[in-house]
Amino acid sequence: MTLQRRAVDRRRDREPDAAMRLSETQQGQAWLRLFDNEDTALATRLLDNTVFVSTSEFRRWIAGEIIREAAKGRLALYGEREFPRYSRFFNKLAPGNVRRATGSVGPALIKPPRGSIYIGSEGIVAQLLSELCRRPDVDALLTPGPDRLRPMKTRGPTHRLAIVTDIIGSGNRIVTTLDALWRTESFRSWWAHRKIPIEVLVISYAATEKGLARVRKHRLKPNVLTLKVAPTIYDQADDSETIKTLCRKYDPRPIQEDPGPYGYDNAGTLLAFGHGCPNTTPRMFWAKGRRWTPLFPARSGVEVDVPMERATAAEFADRLTGVNRPHLADPALFARFDVEAREAILLLAAIAHGLRFRERLASRTGIDLPRVDLLLDAFARAGWTTQANVITAAGLDELKAVGRVKRDTSSIPDDRVSVYFPSSLRG
Repeated sequence: MTLQRRAVDRRRDREPDAAMRLSETQQGQAWLRLFDNEDTALATRLLDNTVFVSTSEFRRWIAGEIIREAAKGRLALYGEREFPRYSRFFNKLAPGNVRRATGSVGPALIKPPRGSIYIGSEGIVAQLLSELCRRPDVDALLTPGPDRLRPMKTRGPTHRLAIVTDIIGSGNRIVTTLDALWRTESFRSWWAHRKIPIEVLVISYAATEKGLARVRKHRLKPNVLTLKVAPTIYDQADDSETIKTLCRKYDPRPIQEDPGPYGYDNAGTLLAFGHGCPNTTPRMFWAKGRRWTPLFPARSGVEVDVPMERATAAEFADRLTGVNRPHLADPALFARFDVEAREAILLLAAIAHGLRFRERLASRTGIDLPRVDLLLDAFARAGWTTQANVITAAGLDELKAVGRVKRDTSSIPDDRVSVYFPSSLRG
C-alpha cells in the first residue's frame, strides 16, 4: 500500500471544544481534595483515566446494536440478572416425566437482589428493551418464554437469544445466566438441533479483558458484542501496585468487607455510567466513610454530568506518554492531525510499545473496539504491522515521520497542514 499526502483544512477541522475531564467537574474536584497532597497527582490521573458514559450514549449504542442484529433475524431479548445456583433459565416445567420447559413469559426483567428494594442497571436496560420491542420495525420479542420461542402458526421458531447488560466486569452474572440456560433441558435439546442452530448473543456496552475472556470461554460460545474495553487499575501507565496501595489507603470501609477495596472480584474497573457506577469499581469511588464522601454516592451517577466528546489533542498526547512515546506527546503536534489520524498514531505507538491483543490495545488507548479492529486490519494491509500485531520497520518509519511533522513547523502553511497518511485509514 502506498502513502499519499493528506491535506487537512484547519479552518474546517478545528479542534472541538475540549471535553470536561472528571477531575475538572465540581464533584471531581471535591473528591480530589480528600486525598493527601502527595497522593493528589496519582488520584487525578486515575480519575481522568476513568471513562464516564452518559445515559444517552449508552442507550444510543445498545439500541443501535439491537436494531442491527434484529434485522438479521428475530431476537429474543433478555436482561442480565442474578440466577440462584443450579437454577434453570426457564423454571416452569410441563407435567410428566419429560422435563419440557413451558410458559409464554421468560425471566423477569427486573428482580432486586435478595434482601434489597433497590434496582440496579437492569432497570434502564429493561426500559430500553421494552421501548424497542414495542416498535413495529424491530423484529424482537421481550423476554419470551419457551412457548413463544417454539414455532407458532404465524411464524417459525425464534433461535437467536440476546442477553443485554451495561458492563461485563468480573463476568460472574453473565456466566451464571448462561449456566442457567444450559441447565434448562429444553434449551439443550434446541442447542443440539442441527437444522436450526441456536445462537446466543451477549450485548454489553463495555467489558473488562478478564470478563470478556471468561464469557467467551463458556460452553455456549456466545457472540459477545461490545463497544469499549473498560480500563482497570491493572493496566494503567502508573505501576499497578502503587494504584492498589492508593485504593487500600483511602478505602472507606474495613478491608475485609465485600466487595473489597478494588471492587467486586477485585476487578478494579475504571468506568461509570450516568445511570450508575458498577460495584466492580474501587470502593473509594462509591462507598461512604466517616470522613469520606465518594464521587458516586451509593453508586449513583446522576450528579456527574460529563458530556461525551471525542478525545482532544491534549488527551491523545497524554495517552502517548502512557505507551512510552513522550517525545510525541505534544498537544500542538496532535492539533495538526484530525481525530482519525490521531487514533492511528496512538494505536501504532501502543503496538510499538509491545501491546498485541485487541482488548488490551483498546483498554490502554481508549479507542473503541470496532475502531481498533478496523485500524489493525488497515495496518496489516499497509505493511505497518504483521498479522500477529507486531510492528514492522515500515510502521516504525511512520512513527518517525510524525516526529518530523513536529520539527518541520516552519514549512507548514497557516491554513493547511500536509501529513503522510494512507487513504485506507480515513475513518
